[in-house]
Amino acid sequence: RPCMIDNFLVSDPPLKQVVARTVEFGARGSFKLPDLLPGAFDWSAGVYRTLSTDDILNVPSAISGRGYFVNAGRTLRQGVETSLAYKDERLSAYLNYTYTDATFRDTIELGSPNNPLAMALGLSSIRVTPGAHLPSTPKHRLKAGADFALTPAWKIGGDVTYVSSAWLRGDEINLFAKLSPYALVNLRTSYQVTKKFQIYGLVENAFNARPKTFGAFFDPTQVAFANLSDPRTVSIAPPIAAYIGAKYRF
Repeated sequence: RPCMIDNFLVSDPPLKQVVARTVEFGARGSFKLPDLLPGAFDWSAGVYRTLSTDDILNVPSAISGRGYFVNAGRTLRQGVETSLAYKDERLSAYLNYTYTDATFRDTIELGSPNNPLAMALGLSSIRVTPGAHLPSTPKHRLKAGADFALTPAWKIGGDVTYVSSAWLRGDEINLFAKLSPYALVNLRTSYQVTKKFQIYGLVENAFNARPKTFGAFFDPTQVAFANLSDPRTVSIAPPIAAYIGAKYRF
């Protein structure tokens, strides 16, 4: 009994509880480079491996626009998380990097009625084999940013986020084109009028990039008047946006 709102309104099939077993190792510290910069650096690095048994995934139904949750056997998520930050009286900056390898570990049948291979074979599901990568899970994420005090009261800054390519939802067999990698840039400034009152401005997606941030398959024949043939449907990042505001601390 799939639901139009995948995780609401009606019951899912009986589901087993997810059990996740995790091993983690990490370290952190700080250091200075007095001959180059006046401030201090903080760093951290860690590795992890999480094996989930009876993982629960959201899958589409053969009934268009509906879906449900299902146990998907074992999945493995492993990777690296690192960070580096710097701060002195005028400058603060950071760099974070994450590597994620997320794969299926069992052979399972998953509902994917709009997957082009399933449609070609007249099926409503696909057979996922061990080692296939989970969709919508990019391997690489990088975020960097900095803030600089032009005066004691006026600061400017920004950050950039990079996300690598990812498989479309419904392509758990990893046969079709991925979403392209993308980067987004945000800018900001603030002015401390008094010790308690601040005005600020933000520009999100400063270069008005329109990357595809999520993708899934659909049946193009359902939109008969448009004569569509590409079964991919994607979500686009919001366009450039600017905000101004004020903060008062009581």
